[in-house]
Amino acid sequence: MRPSKANPSDAPVRHALRTTCGRELAVGRLRLSGLDHPVTRVTLEIGCQPYDRDAVWASLTAAEARRLAARLLAQAAAIEREGR
Repeated sequence: MRPSKANPSDAPVRHALRTTCGRELAVGRLRLSGLDHPVTRVTLEIGCQPYDRDAVWASLTAAEARRLAARLLAQAAAIEREGR
């Protein structure tokens, strides 16, 4: 097995949303090639704020949680359609 790395053509697809408290959450996909079998994953990036120290977290309203869930499910479905 070769070391895993992200190729420029495998750039992540991102769909961001900003919470009421100002935290940015980005949902996307990342395809890692260079393996015997390429790997595709759903990603969740939580933006850091200047006041963050040891842990990054986000609080969501019910509507924000539903929007986040919809984006996560859409990315999972896209991976399944690609057959990965």
